[in-house]
Amino acid sequence: MPRQPRLDAPGVLHHVMVRGLEHRATFRADADGTDLVLRLAGLAEHGAFTVYAWALLPNHAHLLVRTGTRPRGPAPECPPRRRRVGAPPGDELNMATD
Repeated sequence: MPRQPRLDAPGVLHHVMVRGLEHRATFRADADGTDLVLRLAGLAEHGAFTVYAWALLPNHAHLLVRTGTRPRGPAPECPPRRRRVGAPPGDELNMATD
């Protein structure tokens, strides 16, 4: 049974996980983790969210973020701001390993 959509309103605290497909490595080099941190910093500077903590592990990452000031109501399956964080490194990794 799929989980219910997340509440995504101003000021809501989220534990976000970014995982590698089939438990494969997501961060193969230090540059991969640096890229994610820089992407998070850029979004945080634009008010998308506030980052309180992160942990980068070889095959996944944990983020503790609070949503910004723009209300969104119930979040779709993968809100665009989270897609901007996790998708590019995953897309690049998929292209490199195909």
